Amino acid sequence: MARSAHARAGVPGALLCTAGNPPLVAVRVVEALITASADVRYHGDFDVAGLAMAPRLFARGVRPWRFGAEDYLSVLGHIDERVRFPLSGPVPATPWDPRLATAMTTHGAAIHEESQLGGLLADLRAPGV
Repeated sequence: MARSAHARAGVPGALLCTAGNPPLVAVRVVEALITASADVRYHGDFDVAGLAMAPRLFARGVRPWRFGAEDYLSVLGHIDERVRFPLSGPVPATPWDPRLATAMTTHGAAIHEESQLGGLLADLRAPGV
């Protein structure tokens, strides 16, 4: 869904969507981009799986993109109740922003990327992102 929304919006630049846990080929692309001094960022679902994937990418030099406690709380406060889901298990640690795990545990809500596309696409249209 993010790939087609990116294309329909005419957003410049590259966007790598893996639709889940990045396979080895996607990780190799990310590593090559970082080696070439690209600024690579990760945004995933605010759910147990999305949080679990992040450290694997952050360990390779990827940076968080709208993926902290303030981002979660902001989205949570602005989205319709129908696009919130119960968390599917214990929230893993979020060392890039320890407050994120706390916020998600407190609110017990998962939020998928699709409900945040407007803000994410706006970021991609902005210079310097």
